[in-house]
Amino acid sequence: MIQKHQVEYEEINLIGYIRTIKRHRAFIGKVALASIVIAMVVSVAITSPLRYKSEGKISLGKFQGELIESREEAISFLTEEVNTFKGVEIKEDDVRPKVIIVRVNGSSLEQAKSTLKTIGDALLNHHDALYKKKMASLEEGIQLTQKSIEENKVYLDQFQGGVSRFSLPFLSLPQATALQAYIPAYKPLIDRTNELNQKLRELELAKSKSEYKRTKIQTPLAPSAVFKGGTLLVSAAVGLLLGGVLGIFWAFGKEWWDKNKNLLK
Repeated sequence: MIQKHQVEYEEINLIGYIRTIKRHRAFIGKVALASIVIAMVVSVAITSPLRYKSEGKISLGKFQGELIESREEAISFLTEEVNTFKGVEIKEDDVRPKVIIVRVNGSSLEQAKSTLKTIGDALLNHHDALYKKKMASLEEGIQLTQKSIEENKVYLDQFQGGVSRFSLPFLSLPQATALQAYIPAYKPLIDRTNELNQKLRELELAKSKSEYKRTKIQTPLAPSAVFKGGTLLVSAAVGLLLGGVLGIFWAFGKEWWDKNKNLLK
């Protein structure tokens, strides 16, 4: 019997609690909302200031129809360059194989744009240097090939001078024996001459068609502001919890005061 009355008493108390909360739900909601706003304002004030994001797309340049360097090599170069900067993210474009995406976070619009331009210019200068190096390599190859052709011509002239000493077609046995010593060296000289001339023509053609399309940096006109969404959500949740607890505590306190204020006088 005692247990039954105890259960009924607990049920009555629980219903009373719920009715108290329902009677003051408007005030509890206002306190919770105010707590959310205060918590978010404090979070923004305490954490780092507003950040700005600038995103740029880098289209890799081409030399002789091929990328001046692979995208992986370009990203590796950029990764080393951005070590001195904070808040920089470099990634591949999933759609375009020759495009690199660079995201920069800055404390101001101008800083974000300036950092992005500095990174882009570093890659552009790097690719210009690669182009000059490739052209210098082509020029060096042409010069070395021309030098090899001239040296080979000297050997051919010496060979032909040696052969002219023989009285063709009437040769003595010693002359015929000596001439046979020259013949094995003649064909390699001719083959080498033809090979060098072909290489020279290919190098000169490559030089004449060495079209270079420079790397392009595409930057947005207006970088966007970035809030720390995760931090604000946590702050809002904490504010809601604290506001709800304070509102409910005030509601029960007011109920208690209304019932017992006459007794306290």
